[in-house]
Formats: sequence, structure tokens, C-alpha cells
Amino acid sequence: MSNPRPKAKDDQYPSKPGKPEKISIESTTCTISWEPSTGPVDCYEVRYKIKTSKTWSKVQTEGPQCMFTVQNLKGRTAYNFQVRGIAGSIEGPFSYVSEPYETKVSLAWRLMQSARKVEDGSPAKYKLELDEKLSARNEKAKTRKCVLGEFGNKRLGVPVGEKTIMMVGATGAGKTTLVDGMINFITDVALDDEFRFTMIDLTSEEKNKESNQAISQTEWITCYQICHQEGCKVPFSVNIIDTPGFGDTRGIKRDEAIVEQIRSFFTTPGDIGIQTLDAVCFVVQSPLARLSPSQHGNIPPVLASLKEAEVPFKEHFSFNNSALFVDPTKNKTAPMFWEMGQESFDIFFRNLQTVQTKSLQLTAEVLVERRQIELNIKSLQEEIKVGLHTLHRVEIEKKIIKDHEKDINANKNFIFTVPQEYFVKVMLPPGQHTTTCLRCNRTCHDDCTYLDNDEKHKCFVFNKRGFCTICIEHCYWREHVNCNYIYQMRVRHVTGELKELRQKYQIASNEKEKHEKFVKAVTVELNKQANEVWNKMKTVRKSLQRLSEIALRPNPLTDVEYVKLLIENEKREAKPGWQTRVQMLEELKQRAQIITEMPEKKSQLWETVKAKD
Repeated sequence: MSNPRPKAKDDQYPSKPGKPEKISIESTTCTISWEPSTGPVDCYEVRYKIKTSKTWSKVQTEGPQCMFTVQNLKGRTAYNFQVRGIAGSIEGPFSYVSEPYETKVSLAWRLMQSARKVEDGSPAKYKLELDEKLSARNEKAKTRKCVLGEFGNKRLGVPVGEKTIMMVGATGAGKTTLVDGMINFITDVALDDEFRFTMIDLTSEEKNKESNQAISQTEWITCYQICHQEGCKVPFSVNIIDTPGFGDTRGIKRDEAIVEQIRSFFTTPGDIGIQTLDAVCFVVQSPLARLSPSQHGNIPPVLASLKEAEVPFKEHFSFNNSALFVDPTKNKTAPMFWEMGQESFDIFFRNLQTVQTKSLQLTAEVLVERRQIELNIKSLQEEIKVGLHTLHRVEIEKKIIKDHEKDINANKNFIFTVPQEYFVKVMLPPGQHTTTCLRCNRTCHDDCTYLDNDEKHKCFVFNKRGFCTICIEHCYWREHVNCNYIYQMRVRHVTGELKELRQKYQIASNEKEKHEKFVKAVTVELNKQANEVWNKMKTVRKSLQRLSEIALRPNPLTDVEYVKLLIENEKREAKPGWQTRVQMLEELKQRAQIITEMPEKKSQLWETVKAKD
């Protein structure tokens, strides 16, 4: 047993830090922050426990930072947290115990409710419910697409990136197990969950060959489209193209047929084919000392069909899926191998995020435009949230002015309270880079590939001339740097008095009909703010339409549909201030409906914003 750290005298140890508070929480992680201890602090010890338990787990921060993300928590479980400062061998006192914070229901648990159990056991095996896109089915070439989730991210409201990988390898190389490992990682299945997912969806023709290990059971090329949704462990949608195994007992003619299948999939336009590709995963069993005959040579046979596309290979990754379907309560090594597998997938998908998408049917310019539009939409969504809060504040000011008519006309001072927006710096986890404008104090890209400031001009937010398409002043790329934080909006309540309202709306104390002028001025401001919010929403909606056009996927959204989408997103996320934003969005939806139903009339949306007498 190790000796405990010596206790110090009262004036030597770090003081009691502030009570931990939640910054963000997911199904398996919780990020907390606290007020620092006084005195020298090398690091903090964070301890946590399930609310109903008496057993604490503990972990140390790497330095004296006062924010930490606790990992490997259970979903749908309330936790308490405490922290204390450590200086050398001296331990400070623990903070007060935090409020209980409950982790979210994991995406995996939600998906399990609609999945079909295909095998009993501990863990049980569930088949995910996939929707085949019949419009993308090619009977002749035997290619198809199956979708998990809602493609196009309508539910999220903000488009996310999309990465496409193709799995190739010899029969029995382990592609199916690797795909299952990926889907369990992406959907956030935890080691102590009593279930695991399998995703491979065989046709009836393929199921007849399941028992014959010498023949590849996969006859069709299937693209599994895993749509990004709340709770995903990767920040983008993933398309996994599963191909038939090379080198089975049917010989070279079968291999040539597979090559032709791949060629057809890559060259067919529209939804039947594939527009872009990010990576080719050449799957080889790690115990094999040599490549099999079908893998031997300068270029494996499967790559012949990709030569014209000039697909680059830049990395190799080792995966250990031995703990995927093992009962962790009966196998002592399962937690170790599970952690190794999770780390491997995390490294792989982080690397995949940095890979430049290869166009198969679109030009490079269109790919850049698509990424710029996605980033612009994300930025505008945040501006819309700020605008909705500003709109709400002006409405409150209007009500205050109407309620204090006598005081205003008599120049009698009064005190009032209104919500006010402000921005705070939120620290990022190690490895996440930003593109931040120092001139505008704005995070233009919150997850940028380029760490080196001298390479910032390569970031997608800059146009061909090097000017930012996101920040307010559209500054030159040299004004942008990588930071370890992002700016996030918060809302606080502040007090004010009559003279501040006079100054804001430029109403002199000796003017006649002061109250009437106040109402008129605040109504003008209300209409101005409403128009700004609406114009940004129109821009987002048009951008979404442009994305649909260049992605060759019809996905038109009307103004009313887009506002409904934002309302659903706000209700689902339930972030601070969501009720206010929903209230403002409901008013926007009503006005959008008026315009939709009266297209012939030359009326502006906010003509219907009237003074509430």
C-alpha cells in the first residue's frame, strides 16, 4: 500500500476551491468547472460518485486548470462531484459537493428501443433497424444504400460534415466485425451496456451463403449511411461502403466482377452512385504475416478500379475488437481490450476528420463551396440565437415603457430589470483547434484542421482572396489565430433606470409627448431587430437549398418548414433561454405563414409587428 500524502498545516495547503458546476453533460461524460484555490496549486483531484452510492472514484487534472471532463460515466445516472487542490505532496480540503447532475440517455440506448434482438446472451446482440433507399438500389450492379437515422440532418437543423469510407479486403478478413465495432463506437455503446449492435444487412441471396466460410457472404455493395444525430461520438455523418470479399473460392472472375461493381458505384450519377470518397480501408487480419495472393503485388486488385480517382493512402490503423461481444463480468481482460478498441476508433475518426474529401462526381470548387456554406450556416444559427434574445429584450423594454407612461411624462425615475446577452470564453479539450478572429473577437471555425497560424489561409472559412466569410468585418486570414477556447453566449439579468432608456432611444427629458416618442422609437428598434433575424433565417434557408443543389439531393425547405425545424431543435436541446427563443420563433412562424399564404401581396413580414396597446 502506498503511503497517504502528508497533511499540511492550515497556512500551507491550497484553500478550499469553489463548488463544481456543470458546463456540459452527455451520456458518458460531464464537463465541470470551479473557482480556483488560493495559493500554489500544481493540479486538482476530481472525485465523483453515483448519487446513491458511497464509493468515490477519482482522477487528477494535468495542470492547475479549473475545468475538467470526467469520462466513462453511465447514461441516465446522477453524479456528484468534488475537487481539491494539490501542491506537491500537500492536499488541500475538498470543495463542497456539487449538485447531482444526471447524464443523458445515450444514443445507443435510444436506438436499442427500436432494434431487433437477434441473439441472446450477455451482452445480447441487436440488429439496428435500417431503411433501404429504394431509389438508390441498382439491381444490375448489385449496389444499394441503407440509412440509419434521418438523412439530411433535418432534425438537427444545422448541416454537419459527411465522411465516406470504403471497406475492402479478402474474404474472412474481418470487415463485418470492424463495421460492427465502428457502429457500436459511433452510437456510444458503453462497456457495461447489456447489449451490442450489429448492422450488416444481408439480402436473402446472401443469407443462403452464410454457412459457407469459403465464399464471401456479401454479394452486394452496400453503403450504410449513419446520419449524425444527438449523442453521436463523431461530429459528422458516416457512410460506410461494405464490399464483397476478394479471393474466395470462385476465383479471379469473381474478383473482376467485384471491381466492376465498384466502378459502377463510383461512376453512376445521382443518388444511385457515390459523389465523394474520403478513405479506403484495406482490412487485413493482424495475425497474418504475409498478404494473401489476392492482396499481394504493388497494387491490390481492388485498387485497380480506384486508380483513375487517385485515391491516396496515408495512414494505417490497428483495431482490437476482441472485447466487442464479450461479457465484461466474466472476462477480466475485457475492460482493457474494450478501452484499446475505443481508443483505436477515436484515433481513426479524428484522423478521418482531417482527410480532404476526394470528389468522384463534383468539382473541387463545389466541395469547397459546400464546406463554406456549412460553416456559414452554423455561424448564422448562433447569430439567430443572439438575435432572438435581443428581440426578446427589446420587447421587454417596450412593455416597461408602456407600463411607466406616467413616470416618463413626469420625468420620474424608476428601476427595471432586463435580460442582457454577453459572451464568455469556454476552454476546449486538448487536440481541438479553432480559427478565431482577434479583431472581431469571434470564433469563425470551432474545429479547424490547421493548428499552425501560418497555415490558417487553408481553413475553409477563407475565400480565394484570403478573406473570412464568417466574421463580422470579413477580416484577412492573418487576423485569425488558433485558440484553446471558443466564445459562447450567456444571458444575465441587469438593472437599469429611466435615464439609460432615454440615452438609448435618444429622448430628451424636456421633450413633449415623451412617452409617445418612446413607444415609436422602441417599435422602430423592434422592427429592425426582427428584420435582422428574419434576413439571417432567409439566408440560412437559401444556403440549405444551395447545399441540396450541389449535393444532388433534393431537400427543399420552405420558410415555415425551416422555422418549425428550429423550434423542434430548441425544444429538444432545452439549452438555457430556450423558452424565450421558442416564443420568438413561434411569432416568426406565424409571420412566415402569412407571407406563404399571400405570395401576390407586396407586404413585408414585419408589417404585422404592431404596438401592443
